[in-house]
Amino acid sequence: MKKGISLIILAVTIIVMVILAGVAVLNIGKTYVSTDLSKLKSDISQLEALMSIYKTRKSGNIDFDTVQFDTSSLNSSELNQFEGEEIVNNKINLYVINLDMIDSEEVNFGNLKNGATDRYIYSLTTSKVYYEKGLTIDGKVYYHILRSED
Repeated sequence: MKKGISLIILAVTIIVMVILAGVAVLNIGKTYVSTDLSKLKSDISQLEALMSIYKTRKSGNIDFDTVQFDTSSLNSSELNQFEGEEIVNNKINLYVINLDMIDSEEVNFGNLKNGATDRYIYSLTTSKVYYEKGLTIDGKVYYHILRSED
């Protein structure tokens, strides 16, 4: 009997290593998805609390610019995130959150680093904060984290 590694054992070892590497890559991808959703949820929760304080300080008046958010291109899942909003002609009137005026710490998204719509917007009707640009993960766009998805 010869000493050394047989070709069969080497092949099996390589196959097992490829399978393990594939599983690791899939889990890393899921971690990034989970991390981005957690960051968005954290931003929205923080900003909703800060907006509540700001509204109390200003006796309900909001001194921010307004924007008309266009809902005409949203699918039903995306539109569901805007439940309770007053939609007129596929538009929702919302306030552009001025992070400096509400004394916000650094946010993960919505800081205008990635274009004009990379900002957070606020609804006086529902007191919800939305990420105007939307965060796309696995083909789904998140503007707001629905409570049922927590």
